[in-house]
Order: sequence, then structure tokens, then C-alpha cells
Amino acid sequence: MSERKVGIVTGAARPWGMGYQIAMGLARKGLDIAVVDVREDWGAQTVADLKREGGGRAIFVKTDITKRADVAAMAERVLFLITISEPTGRRRNPLSRSCFTKTREQLQSTTT
Repeated sequence: MSERKVGIVTGAARPWGMGYQIAMGLARKGLDIAVVDVREDWGAQTVADLKREGGGRAIFVKTDITKRADVAAMAERVLFLITISEPTGRRRNPLSRSCFTKTREQLQSTTT
């Protein structure tokens, strides 16, 4: 099973913003995209655009990145959706979870 890469792009919902352009570029390169923003209306449209343009998977996760709890919840949701919801119905490589956990620990140590 080949591993797919995932891009988590904050501020990607604004159609004329830099985050949107970054998300589009990553989607065109074949990455699955998590659109992270506070605007649900723009987020839904961006997800539709990404699926149409890139052909991969895209999700919207409403997140206020100024709130640690929101960021932690977003990361857990993206991890769940990416590792569990494989199109074939199979679970993705469990190593991705351990890599994420290590990254999360490193992030928390730099922000506390």
C-alpha cells in the first residue's frame, strides 16, 4: 500500500489568500489536504475546489489557531480521518500515528 502525503494548511479557506494557493498547489501535486480555518462557508467551497482541481481528498476542519485546544482537536481529527478513512477501507500505516505523536510532543514543548 502506498502512503499518501497530507498537507494541513491553515488559513486556506479564503479564496484569494496565500493559504488557498498553497493548498491548491499541494493538491495538484497529489497530496490530501486539510483546510484549516474559522470560516465554514469559505472552507466548504475550498474543499470543493480542491477536490475538483486536485482530484484527491480534502476536508475542512474549523479551527481557531490562536486556541491550543482547537489546534489539538484539529490535529486529532485530521489524524483520525487520514489514518482511518482509507478509500480501500483499510487502515493506513500505524507508523503515521507514532510520527504524529512525536511531532505533537515537540510542538507542545516549544509552546509551553
